Amino acid sequence: MAFKRTLTKNVGTTPVVAYSFGGPNSDVLIGLRVTNTTATAIKVSAAIKNGAVDYYLVGGATVATMGADVPVGGAIVIINGDIDKVVLETGDTVVVTSSAATSADVIASALTQ
Repeated sequence: MAFKRTLTKNVGTTPVVAYSFGGPNSDVLIGLRVTNTTATAIKVSAAIKNGAVDYYLVGGATVATMGADVPVGGAIVIINGDIDKVVLETGDTVVVTSSAATSADVIASALTQ
């Protein structure tokens, strides 16, 4: 078992892969943090994508349904390893979307097998 971290810069209005399952067994997502890097508040969504289906951790597919407000200079912790964890399996990726172009940085942490 090993820890893995991914850094994703300038996430915007198009879903961006913040973490991909590395296989072959399973990974445990133990952290997912999204930081607002702009001078205005944003909303974000995050989902586990398996094939063509999104399973939302927070928010929804459109700006109107994005559920997590991130204030100027702020961040939101979507997965906190002290409280919860998410198992990723074959075909899973973690995707993050923001309500504004190039407005968020994402840090994902996982325990890999």
